Amino acid sequence: YPLRRQRQMCIRDSMKARMMRLDETIRILEQGIERIPDSEILLSRLGHTFMAVGRLQKALDAFDLVLKNNPRHFDALLGSAWMLDLMGQKEDALAYYQKALAIEPENKFARKNYALGLATSGNLNQAIDIFLSLKRDFPGDYEIHQDLGIAYGHLGEINRAIENLETAISLHPTPVAYFNLAVAEKKAGRIEEAVRYIRLY
Repeated sequence: YPLRRQRQMCIRDSMKARMMRLDETIRILEQGIERIPDSEILLSRLGHTFMAVGRLQKALDAFDLVLKNNPRHFDALLGSAWMLDLMGQKEDALAYYQKALAIEPENKFARKNYALGLATSGNLNQAIDIFLSLKRDFPGDYEIHQDLGIAYGHLGEINRAIENLETAISLHPTPVAYFNLAVAEKKAGRIEEAVRYIRLY
């Protein structure tokens, strides 16, 4: 118990110190922006720092100022998409991901999150097309196989779901993959396998 309590206190103190550093960063960036109000670099950094402290609307506002000066600023487009997604504004987030991908079509992070956004919005076939292209480009990324398997599962293509989830687990086992694989195996009528994966989950 004392060791666990000590560890919890260390984590808490570390988080407090990090938050204090980020608050100081915000203050310095805001001072810089007062002097150079149109600085894309300072505004973008401010947006990312607000993201780090969980101030989503503030981050979005900072990125919006960047985009007013430069509508093709990739980091601001991607940051806006990410914030809108977290705020539950899925359609707006997808529109920003599309704009970002028009600038950097090979960007892995943008492609993955755009595909996830499509999948959670019900556009499963479009999402699967993107996941398949990501799988070709990044065959060792377990998250891509995992997300593709889950998308196939929602679409009812159980064998493809199982195939991709098994690959994901072979690369890097996660509770999410085990749970979805258990669901897929149950749908396939393989109850013993489903139970095995639930236990692993």
